[in-house]
Amino acid sequence: MTRSRARARGEGSIYQRASDGRWVAALRWPTGERKRRYARTQKEALRELEELKADRRAGHPPPDDRLTVGAWLDHWLEHRVSKLTYNTRTSYEQVVRDYVRPGLGRQRLLQLKVAHVEAWMDDLIEQGTPLPTVKYSLIVLRIALKAAMRADILMRSAAALVEPPTYRKRKGKPLSKGEAINLLSVIRQHRLFALIVLALTTALRRGEMLGLQWQDIHTDDGCLWVQRQLQRQTGAGIVEVPVKTERSESPVALTALFVRALQAHRGRLIEERIAAGPAWLGAQNPIAPNAFVFVSERGTKLDGDNAWRSWRTMLEDAGIQHRRLHDSRHTTATILDALGVPPEVIQSILRHSKLATTMGVYVHSDLSRQREAVAQLDELLGKVLR
Repeated sequence: MTRSRARARGEGSIYQRASDGRWVAALRWPTGERKRRYARTQKEALRELEELKADRRAGHPPPDDRLTVGAWLDHWLEHRVSKLTYNTRTSYEQVVRDYVRPGLGRQRLLQLKVAHVEAWMDDLIEQGTPLPTVKYSLIVLRIALKAAMRADILMRSAAALVEPPTYRKRKGKPLSKGEAINLLSVIRQHRLFALIVLALTTALRRGEMLGLQWQDIHTDDGCLWVQRQLQRQTGAGIVEVPVKTERSESPVALTALFVRALQAHRGRLIEERIAAGPAWLGAQNPIAPNAFVFVSERGTKLDGDNAWRSWRTMLEDAGIQHRRLHDSRHTTATILDALGVPPEVIQSILRHSKLATTMGVYVHSDLSRQREAVAQLDELLGKVLR
């Protein structure tokens, strides 16, 4: 066993084990408990010793050398993640279960290094895990390790020092102005026509539209207020949940087109209620203030997946290439931009907190505007060939 130079009492020690050649950093706490860290080189051992001394100076309790990444993730999920929204909670739980724990769960938390995290990511990629999933898994690991730092368990996060994989993000595909007009013309008689008009003219999120009640819509004032959203949760069915952010509760201006579509929708709902008779399972008065505006044919809360299937059928009927229902938000933003609406107004309509999100993610290049621009260039420069 090779020892380093002598150190003053309380400064700890560094030595090399004869059994395997590994370097050891050791430091005693005021409680008398002695903690050790292991490293491949003397330089790494010195760094480990400094981290131990920083912990001791800060008054932290002796670190638990036996705590694994998996054990910390269990604690984090139970005590921190359980307080988050359903979608976030289930997303984190799935990533931890399927991607993080299998590769890193047995690793000692205090010994987790950049090399461990990089090797884990490489393994995920070799297994064919999609790059967006690999990146998201790294993000979740970073959040979990940051929580360990806040809890004074870690001094630094190895995951924060690892670069995520690069890939081309899937962009939204907004409808063109012509496609939007064609779609509305084709689906005028559909029972969810008003829902699609709302989607294309207000950029509401799917859950927000399905959560609307009649009392939320003020046609006299030409606006609506988003008070809730509907979401399907495993084991609970379709439930009401709070809106995404406080900004989501801002008033939303309505077009005259939607108001007319809503009047027709109101009449259709009454007819459906009468025709259904005892088979109707929703509010007895389908247009009562606390009744949902968009419901199934039997009056129950409209499932977002069913709404998406209807949207897909509408696109097929109109001969339009597949789009996500969420792309209606991209459509609204892009058309408004093409009409010359100021960016900050588009931001307020989409209820984004950052203008960069609105203009960088939701507003897409409109070919018609490009054609107008090149036409002007042609007008200016084309004279040389006349």
